[in-house]
Amino acid sequence: MPNTPTYVGQLIQITETGSYLLVLPDGVVPVRPIEAALLQTLPLAGERRSPVPVRRNIALGLPASASGAKVLQQFATLPGGGLPHVPDAPAQAGGVCVQFARTRRSYWPRRREPLR
Repeated sequence: MPNTPTYVGQLIQITETGSYLLVLPDGVVPVRPIEAALLQTLPLAGERRSPVPVRRNIALGLPASASGAKVLQQFATLPGGGLPHVPDAPAQAGGVCVQFARTRRSYWPRRREPLR
């Protein structure tokens, strides 16, 4: 990323595909659009975390992170057993709405009389 300062925790967006990479101390790791959307809500260096656009040929030359799996594991510990698969088309169009639902049984106590 010539002439573009990046920080650990910065997101990179590949301009041709719209896919994201997360900058780590030892390289980059790919993240899903929903993970990128969550990461963008956290400030970086006191400012909003906006992805740095790069071309695919530049991104292919970036080193892969050996510690990336450990970082991505943090997404798997979110409530509900991790993130569900969400198509990236809504994220690319500017918005994502994800609703985690539980079964009726987990919200209401067991009824003693039958439902009608």
